[in-house]
Amino acid sequence: MESNMKKSMWVLLFCVLATGCASSTQYTRDIGILQSQVTALSNDMARVDGQSRYAIDLATKNQADIILLQAKKIQSTSPAEEVSYTDGAMYRTPSGFEVKSVDIQKALQGAGYYSGNIDGKIGPQTREALRAFQRDHHMTADGVCGPKTWDALSQYLTSVDHGK
Repeated sequence: MESNMKKSMWVLLFCVLATGCASSTQYTRDIGILQSQVTALSNDMARVDGQSRYAIDLATKNQADIILLQAKKIQSTSPAEEVSYTDGAMYRTPSGFEVKSVDIQKALQGAGYYSGNIDGKIGPQTREALRAFQRDHHMTADGVCGPKTWDALSQYLTSVDHGK
């Protein structure tokens, strides 16, 4: 942007000088106009630069806050405990039934149907484990953890897991 401003200034200056016959009054007026335009462009650049710096500072602060929260969570977790940032993620069925996603995975793991990471993400591996559990328990094997499935599955959560 600065190089465009310099080019514009040179073009305007050349135009003023190229007229040749301009009186000193006209010349002085033209110089004044050019100086006003340069000042206006400089002020615009300073304003944009200030806004950019503010946005960068704000984004940096937000990122630092997120990192600090994650660090605090890691510090408050015992070494044997798995760290997951989605522990509170809720699984919701279309009918409105809700249960923590990690509880579904922990119960499936406790029942011997799930061997993946306990990450709170209900993906293809978790859905396949749900279908296998449902088939073996004579339910509709749709891979959805509704009230009936959860009623049968929740007994596989350990008492320690219920407290989380």
